Amino acid sequence: MTVTKTLAALAAAATLAVSVPASANLLLNGDFENNSAGASLFNMTNANFTATVDNATGFGSSEELDLVTSTDFGIAPQSGNWKVGMHQRSNLATNRDELSLDLSAPLTVGDSYDLSFYAAGLSSNPLCQIEVGVSTAANAFGSLVFSATPTGSSAWDLFQTSFLAPIAATHLTFSVSPVFDGYAFIDNASLKGSDAVIPLPAPALMLGSVMIAAGVYRRMTSRR
Repeated sequence: MTVTKTLAALAAAATLAVSVPASANLLLNGDFENNSAGASLFNMTNANFTATVDNATGFGSSEELDLVTSTDFGIAPQSGNWKVGMHQRSNLATNRDELSLDLSAPLTVGDSYDLSFYAAGLSSNPLCQIEVGVSTAANAFGSLVFSATPTGSSAWDLFQTSFLAPIAATHLTFSVSPVFDGYAFIDNASLKGSDAVIPLPAPALMLGSVMIAAGVYRRMTSRR
């Protein structure tokens, strides 16, 4: 009976896999709640935005980022009390708002990550595409990993995707595409390591143990 139970346990262990849960949000301030603003701020320079919003950097050439609370401008924030508005000043790629968010740890090249964020338009401006990238610098867009366009201005759209990290990025970046006078709000961004199923270490060794135990069991039973 003891040998039989041992065989069963070893066989189960040889095929066992461990499901590793997704990690915590790697973005340190993905919902923009950590800031020093006392009221909505509009057309912020990059320096002002960077100094006001924790773990975030403005670097786009438009320098018109908006940090908005409540319904002061457009739809109410999706999460908490704050959202960020991004403006495309003209149809030139060089005239747009861009920002980066700090990560708590660099991405691992080749690993899979789950990205989600909410976006909405502004009723008085054309809808524009939001581009998301990963970067090793706070003031550069880096490598594009996703793009999406909000469907309207009266409700938040949730965008989700998974991607393999192309670089050991330390920042997640947002930009708006070249649509004349385009505008978009973003809020509640999240970046997490994807769930993974990982086999236990040295499965071949464990399988060998099963085979050895099986041989011993057969020899023992053949003598009865």
